[in-house]
Amino acid sequence: MQRLELIPCEAPFWADSGHGQTLWAHFLKSPELNHLGKNFEVDLPDGDRLFCFYLPGPSDIVVSLFHGLSGDVSADYMQRTALLCQRMGHTVVLVNHRGAGVGLHHAKHPTTK
Repeated sequence: MQRLELIPCEAPFWADSGHGQTLWAHFLKSPELNHLGKNFEVDLPDGDRLFCFYLPGPSDIVVSLFHGLSGDVSADYMQRTALLCQRMGHTVVLVNHRGAGVGLHHAKHPTTK
């Protein structure tokens, strides 16, 4: 079994709390993807669908990214994370929740039952 060695993350003094890190992440400009990749849709059993984007990479690892409440795949943290995964050679799938992003006007059931 392969053992994973993780290096502890030490936040800079000016963002030493989770709140500070969240706020600074929105104020500091982040790099953005040049393109979101190939668009595809996932049909859900209740008639809704998810709008997703696929960015292929050379590794065997696929990273699926889901945004937070009221976000979409264009959110700065989604872009940063996708770029990091791409640099590592991984395939990335960015997923818009129902009614988010390009799926805004397509959701029949914006909340789960």
